[in-house]
Amino acid sequence: MGKNEISQLERDELLVFLQNHSNLRTGQDQIVWSIFGAFWGTNALLLISLFSVGDQWKFEIVGIIISIIGIFISLIWTSIQIRAINRVQMHEDSMKFVEKKALIIPDELCTYSIPPRQSEHIPKIAKKILKWIGLKKVKVRQIMVWCSLIVLLLWVLSLTCFICLLILN
Repeated sequence: MGKNEISQLERDELLVFLQNHSNLRTGQDQIVWSIFGAFWGTNALLLISLFSVGDQWKFEIVGIIISIIGIFISLIWTSIQIRAINRVQMHEDSMKFVEKKALIIPDELCTYSIPPRQSEHIPKIAKKILKWIGLKKVKVRQIMVWCSLIVLLLWVLSLTCFICLLILN
């Protein structure tokens, strides 16, 4: 056996390892999307509770409380989202390593070695906007994290506005 060759036993173990990481990656990806969906549902509930304040409560105080809750939820959700995305990336990196380095599978057969052609599915106006901003390739995972951070910023702005309203009234 040459330096780069592996025994059949090692190959079988690597195939099991590859299959396990593929299954783990699929499960973790579902978790990422579940987290993302739950985040938007939670923010919708916060907004509903903000705009359904009755006369018995002072609107500014309720706004401050809900904004603080929104900030904490956004911080927690962002950290959970980043951790889950990093876990998916770890599984994909493990799969790439096994496919390319250990099993020496040709590029066209590798699972995650060739990035998907995402540009075909993006409308022309979106491509122009992304190019204008300076982003040529944007991954959905990046957008998920950006959304969480933008919502965090909006809750901070909301808190600032409600504090200003409370001071002015």
